[in-house]
Amino acid sequence: MNLQRLDREVVSSGIIVIVGAIITLYSLERYSLGMVSRMGPGMVPFLMGLLLVILGVISLIAALMRDPEPFGHIEWRSLIVVSLAIAVFPLLVQSVGVLPTLFLMTLISTFAKAGSPLKRSLIVSVAVAAIGVGVFVLGLGVPLVLVKGF
Repeated sequence: MNLQRLDREVVSSGIIVIVGAIITLYSLERYSLGMVSRMGPGMVPFLMGLLLVILGVISLIAALMRDPEPFGHIEWRSLIVVSLAIAVFPLLVQSVGVLPTLFLMTLISTFAKAGSPLKRSLIVSVAVAAIGVGVFVLGLGVPLVLVKGF
């Protein structure tokens, strides 16, 4: 591959593919997938990782078909904060439960943009945690502990 072809979209698409592959492989190794009718704790991270790989490959193909875009300013804060927020889920979900993990993951990600009001971040975090529990635990019956110890 020509080094001139390593533009912003190609690199970001490649990162998405790599992150998706890591999440997919990690969830396969660490968690039980279960079956579609009775999903295990590894099914959601596995499917999300797989979805990232698929979307990353589609984005990579589309980027390779376009004219290159030069790299601009990299938003390091957003990159680090969102990466940290994503890393929270597999690290904490089994030790503290899905509800506080979703809350914390969302709260961390709201600070990717400087100046995010704390009140709004808390409201969004509560809403996302409630929706996540409603969809996955209550709606789909994914066997995840809501809060460890309760």
